[in-house]
Amino acid sequence: AKHQSLLIASQLRGAGKIVEIAYGERALKGAMKAADKSGATYVIVVGDAEIASGSVDLKEMQSGLVTSVTIESLVQALEKKK
Repeated sequence: AKHQSLLIASQLRGAGKIVEIAYGERALKGAMKAADKSGATYVIVVGDAEIASGSVDLKEMQSGLVTSVTIESLVQALEKKK
């Protein structure tokens, strides 16, 4: 999952997005709190299950809305949400 996360981050940075990655053994809840404190607009959850399905969970931090987005359409999905 970490390798795929780096590939996704690189793809998003190439599209002009500012990306931070939560490394280490931090639990999802802790990573979400850190993202909220950082002022992140969106959080992308990438795990083994998401990689197997070819999609990621995209969470809008302000509303809490979570949508499943294919990895290939992630950049376009973020562009639509501007």
